[in-house]
Amino acid sequence: MFRTVEIIFAVLGLALAWGSDRLSMPVLLYAALACFGFMALAIGSEAIVRREIVIGSRRRGSRRTYTGLAAVMQGIQFNIVGLALLWISASLYITGGANVREIFQQFIRRPGIPLIVIGLLFLMQAVSAIWGSVEARHDAGWVAVLSFVFTRLLPGLIFTLLGVGALGAGLFEIVSPTAFDEMGGGLLEMLYGVR
Repeated sequence: MFRTVEIIFAVLGLALAWGSDRLSMPVLLYAALACFGFMALAIGSEAIVRREIVIGSRRRGSRRTYTGLAAVMQGIQFNIVGLALLWISASLYITGGANVREIFQQFIRRPGIPLIVIGLLFLMQAVSAIWGSVEARHDAGWVAVLSFVFTRLLPGLIFTLLGVGALGAGLFEIVSPTAFDEMGGGLLEMLYGVR
């Protein structure tokens, strides 16, 4: 059932995006974004309910199957992306696309909440990376040790450091915005000319 819903939303989203381009109707693009958001929510919900998610392609040899906690974390990430796409679609539709720059500038002025969301996404990806895919756990001997260290542990530690850093910076920005700006947080404001 989930797979059917995912395919329907994917095809509908692609058709709406194509129609938006051909007919020069931005409202179709907003609907396409909403369809892609619903597709991401369906993928995430399937991963959480089934506790299994397959990412990649068999043809290219990049297929990875995540189970258990890693699948749930991947599902939550898909749900967050889906909700973000729905929020973007709704805000574009409601404002007619007029306030997009203002919303972007507000995120540049006060990046605390986006940094926290990005930090949480990094931490969830760290759990998935360390947990590893089913295919990565089938090696034996020294290959298994090297595979664990270089394809699971090292990326997991990098994602953990990035996640903790982004989460800490986001919390620091929310608690003390002026100190955050004095320590270099105002760099984005200078780059984009926002005050």
